[in-house]
Amino acid sequence: MAKIDEIKEELNYLKIWLGIIVVTAISLIGWLINNYGQESFVKIFGDIIAIITLTVAIIIVDKKIKAKIKSLRDL
Repeated sequence: MAKIDEIKEELNYLKIWLGIIVVTAISLIGWLINNYGQESFVKIFGDIIAIITLTVAIIIVDKKIKAKIKSLRDL
């Protein structure tokens, strides 16, 4: 039973980080929409790079969550 509890705790931890990453990405997208014509190219470019990086992080964390759920099914 301890193995199941450990995997559940890891899932909770990953879900928290997924939520933080999603909220951060949404905030950056909102900033980009509001400041597209007003800020310098460097800031806009940096924001776009950050959004892309966070999108990749979301995909990675999502795959880890799915793998943990699958490992729970196998127990």
